[in-house]
Amino acid sequence: MLGLINTLAPSHIIESETESGDGRVDIVLIPHSGKGEQAIIIEYKISKDKQDLASMTRIGLNQMINKSYDLKIKQHLHIKKILKISMAFCGKDMDLQYQLDAI
Repeated sequence: MLGLINTLAPSHIIESETESGDGRVDIVLIPHSGKGEQAIIIEYKISKDKQDLASMTRIGLNQMINKSYDLKIKQHLHIKKILKISMAFCGKDMDLQYQLDAI
């Protein structure tokens, strides 16, 4: 996944497993000034049971909010929106939840 995201390197700051707020963000994409106004935070979760995927994505989304993962992004004054994506995987099954915040 990070290999695919790395194709955005010319237009975005890409960070993986960096400290932000009270935790470590899995992936952050921040467009360079003049290249966009929406940043993206991605949090991954792994579930042992397919039935737990939806709750795992909620946990990931809440983790981004409760641990202020967007704190570092808000220092970039050109950013107007932050898309928070939580993805949970169980084998080949996956669930996703997101939240778009205006700042």
